[in-house]
Amino acid sequence: MGMAHSQQNRLDAAVAAYKRVIRLRPRHYAAYMNLGNALLQLNRLDEAVACMEQSIRLKPDSASAHTNLGLVLLLQGRCERGWEEYQWRWKTEAVKPPQFECPRWDGTPLTGKTILLVHEQGLGDTVQFVRYAVQLQERWDCRVLVRCQQALLPLLRTCSGIDELISTKAELPDFDVFAPLLDLPRLLRQEQADFPTATPYLSADASLVRHWGPKHKSDAKRSIELRQFAPLGQLQGVRFFSLQKGAGAEQLETLGGIWMSSIGAMRSTARPALLRIRPLFCKISICWSASIRWWRTWPGRCRCPPGWLWHKYPTGVGGWEATRRHGTRHCGCSASSRPALGTGCWPR
Repeated sequence: MGMAHSQQNRLDAAVAAYKRVIRLRPRHYAAYMNLGNALLQLNRLDEAVACMEQSIRLKPDSASAHTNLGLVLLLQGRCERGWEEYQWRWKTEAVKPPQFECPRWDGTPLTGKTILLVHEQGLGDTVQFVRYAVQLQERWDCRVLVRCQQALLPLLRTCSGIDELISTKAELPDFDVFAPLLDLPRLLRQEQADFPTATPYLSADASLVRHWGPKHKSDAKRSIELRQFAPLGQLQGVRFFSLQKGAGAEQLETLGGIWMSSIGAMRSTARPALLRIRPLFCKISICWSASIRWWRTWPGRCRCPPGWLWHKYPTGVGGWEATRRHGTRHCGCSASSRPALGTGCWPR
């Protein structure tokens, strides 16, 4: 029942269901882990950590519980322990560890060596962590190769610190050691203050077309109807532009036209679009992907569900984005059920 409630985004009901299971079966490690996941979605991070830790006490070899604990700790900014716990991802079925004849890098000096950085998960993770390539070159006189998804080759060619880009389909050149990209913060022993925050570290590439459509499995958490922005149309002296492309853009015809202009329908290549939106004073967004970090050099309002890539700080600024002003709050409700801007759980 708890899983069903979670899938329907009825998180409070899911929490109650998991707690009932725990009352009946106090040693049910999976119930504690699922309760922790539900509490994470409600942004009750301390409680989520406690549940994950209890799940691990009951089943110390649970790779999923360790991995999930690592994600929550990273979301809290507790990096040292978070990265160590996140190493358990290699023992889950969701992530397949890379295999090469050369050894995996252990953090020792790389002077005079060649290291291969390997993507391991989604496109956004690759874009987020490829920024560490330049840190390796700055710290050691080493050669850095990056093996990435084919779709990212045009974009990553604009990233500093990479000597050679290799697609997953190409033959690999010689190298001395390799490292998965998401292992780099742990191997470099980085805390919050050490995160590479220089932006932009990428620039838009005309051959790169990014499309975030409703096929995404978490679309209910990352999309919102245009009508819920309608109160903004009452503001005087402000002109609004829609950057929406593809699915959802049709809503402008029925509602947005009277107070919002569209630049999303312009030429779909990334660099011209980037130049057109640069003069905008402020951007309001539901979910900013890690794959558009090169848009991070101006103020904006961003609303997204908790993700460990966005660390929580007293200042409200994520460690990855030193130049970005966030207005993020998570209320645990689906995007479609959230009230209009300016009311309820929305940041003002």
